[in-house]
Amino acid sequence: MVAFIDDYRGVYGVEPICRVLPIAPSTYFAHKARQADPRRIPERLVRDAVLREEIERVWTENRSVYGARKAWLQRKREGFEVARCTIERLMAQMGLRGAVRGGASSAPRSPTRAHSVRRISFRGTSRPIVPTASGSPALQDAEVPGTPGPGWPQRAAQRTGGCRGSAVGGRRTSLPVEPAAANHRGRLGQGGSSD
Repeated sequence: MVAFIDDYRGVYGVEPICRVLPIAPSTYFAHKARQADPRRIPERLVRDAVLREEIERVWTENRSVYGARKAWLQRKREGFEVARCTIERLMAQMGLRGAVRGGASSAPRSPTRAHSVRRISFRGTSRPIVPTASGSPALQDAEVPGTPGPGWPQRAAQRTGGCRGSAVGGRRTSLPVEPAAANHRGRLGQGGSSD
């Protein structure tokens, strides 16, 4: 993101670009100051860089089977005091994991499209949200088996005859109420009557 801002800052300026991107101008300027003066790099980042190399060494020396717990214990045996949660965090960032009983691979994991799909709930069903080319999430418009598509409230109301009114897109539409989805404890599960 910083490289993108560097490329276009002469044309648009830093602050207008940062208004569009999810980065504060102060974050951009802090990053540029760290590049110019390495003494401004936070101690945690410097220590993390050293620990990453050591974690990678321990993991590869032990046939890529050590998980966070055993890597942490190995670092303790070598005389380095490091918090276990730090080892867990860094191993997760590096995509390293130990052997799992049952034959799962211990190779580094790379994020795939399946990992980046989030789901949004529409009354018990879901449609995937996938990242667009710009990296921002967008609701997928294509029909996905088992998920509602465009116009689903109207189709549901036509199928069932509808028994509950709801405003969708500025107009009243009947939506079905499934017995399993009914909340008998009241609004938001806080008890009391729902009227």
